[in-house]
Amino acid sequence: RQSLQSLVASIQALGFNCVRLPYSLEMHLDKADARPKVNVLAANPQFLNMSVMQIFDATIHALAEARIMIILNNHQGKAMWCCSEDDGEGLWYSQEYSEADW
Repeated sequence: RQSLQSLVASIQALGFNCVRLPYSLEMHLDKADARPKVNVLAANPQFLNMSVMQIFDATIHALAEARIMIILNNHQGKAMWCCSEDDGEGLWYSQEYSEADW
C-alpha cells in the first residue's frame, strides 16, 4: 500500500537504524522465481515481472542505501503466518524442510 521508498523514509523518520527482514525457506528454495500478483504491487510498479527473490534483493538494497542495518531472519520453513502449537514450525526444521535445508 506504500512504495518501498516511502517505507524506507518512514523507518528513518521514526529514528530506526535497523530492521529485521524475515523470509521463509519455501520462498528461497522452492519459489524463488515466483511472481507476486499484480494487485500486491500497486504501490511498487517497478517490481512488476520481478521474482520474489529479486524484490527481496531490491528491498535489501534500498534499506542498505539508506544506511539501515538489515537482520536477515530465516523465520520459518513454510511461507505462512506463524505461529501456532500445531503448525509444525516449532523447531528450526520440519517435515517439509530438513535440518540440512536450514
